[in-house]
Amino acid sequence: MAAKKQTRRAPSRRKKQRSWRIPKILLFLSYSAVLVALGAIFFMKAEVQRFKGSGRERAIEDSASEKNTSSTADKQKTETKTASASNAGEITSEEKKQLENILRSRSSQ
Repeated sequence: MAAKKQTRRAPSRRKKQRSWRIPKILLFLSYSAVLVALGAIFFMKAEVQRFKGSGRERAIEDSASEKNTSSTADKQKTETKTASASNAGEITSEEKKQLENILRSRSSQ
């Protein structure tokens, strides 16, 4: 019997097992970044809505103060500053009236 010739074969290349660790980490980081961005957007939207009503009142007060002369506006500001400084923590009758007006305007809306 004839002996078979051994043929030399090229070594078979084995596929490397892919490491899925890095793509999983990147995917997790991207999902967390998206969630943080969405949370920030919703938080800012809630804050804008919260301050939206008070911003309107400030605009009304600003337009009313522009109608007054600058000297009377300055006098009113100094009076409220001195009253608030002398009676820290106490509410004056003028402040009560202003608060009632604000509450009435909010209830009418």
